Amino acid sequence: MIEYASAAIFKHEWRGLPRWKDIETDIGKEPNSHDIEDREKRLAQDAEFARRFAKSRQFLEAFNAKVKDTAAISRQVGNIYTGSIYLGLASLMELGRIDPGERLCFGAYGSGCSALVFSGMVQPGAPAVPSMNIWERLEKRRQISLDEYERLHQGEMRESILAPYQEFALLKIDEQGYRHYEYAN
Repeated sequence: MIEYASAAIFKHEWRGLPRWKDIETDIGKEPNSHDIEDREKRLAQDAEFARRFAKSRQFLEAFNAKVKDTAAISRQVGNIYTGSIYLGLASLMELGRIDPGERLCFGAYGSGCSALVFSGMVQPGAPAVPSMNIWERLEKRRQISLDEYERLHQGEMRESILAPYQEFALLKIDEQGYRHYEYAN
């Protein structure tokens, strides 16, 4: 999903810039939607151009330079929904890929008709934030059984499978559904 979203953003942003001519030289002209009356044909041509764009040298270079590393940890963890945007930030921090003064863009989408996009500026002290050793912690994971997963999911387990250590942990969910967390040392 991150590649498709990035391709859509870059395609929109680059249209009209000098690099756009190079892209169209490499992958062909973008179809002019106004010239195609048949809706299905128009959608098919737009989708085909989008596929070619997402495989273009220019897009892949920009994606690898600007976006790919944000998904480094997510490729190991999987989807954590809205938390994925912050896991992307953690990926960049763990890889030492943020510099003070740099602007970062965060984007997330919902299952309905909603999306969230915001940016943040990397502050001078950011590189001094200690590593959370996420890669090391991921190596210590253990597989759980289907029974354990179901019991966790249904709220039947009273003890955590892995005791929390130096992190925020869910303490309880109250009668109104609010989650309460506590820092565990």
